[in-house]
Amino acid sequence: MKRKTFFLTMLMTCLLCGCGQSSASAESAIQPEKPEYELSVESNIGQEDCSICGNGGGSLMSYYGKKDSIGIIHLNDLSISDTEVRAFDDDGNEVFGQSGTSTRVNSYGEGCGSVMITGMSNRGYSDAEIYYKAKDEVNFDKLKDSLCQTCLDKVVEFYVDQKNNGDDSRLGTTGYCLVDFSTRELYTLSDPYRGYMIRDYYVRYDMEEGPTSEDDYIDLFTVYAPERAEQ
Repeated sequence: MKRKTFFLTMLMTCLLCGCGQSSASAESAIQPEKPEYELSVESNIGQEDCSICGNGGGSLMSYYGKKDSIGIIHLNDLSISDTEVRAFDDDGNEVFGQSGTSTRVNSYGEGCGSVMITGMSNRGYSDAEIYYKAKDEVNFDKLKDSLCQTCLDKVVEFYVDQKNNGDDSRLGTTGYCLVDFSTRELYTLSDPYRGYMIRDYYVRYDMEEGPTSEDDYIDLFTVYAPERAEQ
């Protein structure tokens, strides 16, 4: 009887020890969640001097604002490229009867990326390849002297989304964004998004890999797709 009691006591002790070890192992496997990246940048200028929603810094937005179309901005030097999805003259009047395609290439300096846009305005669509480099990562020290707080907050939001939801190897994409010429609203070309309906424009983009990481690019497709109405 004593032997039976001793055996049961040892068995219970082993089981309890085993449970304790399992519990400890389970607890050690739980890793704390990675804290979300946060960023706040304060603008040094007001809305009237903003290079996007205002007319400051020699911005060409007042010129492009005459066109009911979508553009691409390279944020670090505030260069603007028309997607060529529709054709307009310098006064903002739409031009019809265009034939074939037009191709435009904009480069942004040594070590930076470039944009190649192929538009077919008579059909109302365009393709663009946006090549990004590490040097294209948005530079907030520059932007706080060029963008008002509202526009700057939007770009900060794009950057934070990329840091929290994307790959750090794609931070160069944060140096680019879309702009609606009519409303001057900005739209990211970074992770985690892939497309928008911007008024009458459908925009889709994907991250494409080149032969090397230096050749990676954003494949952007834009189409003018106004709502159909009975004639």
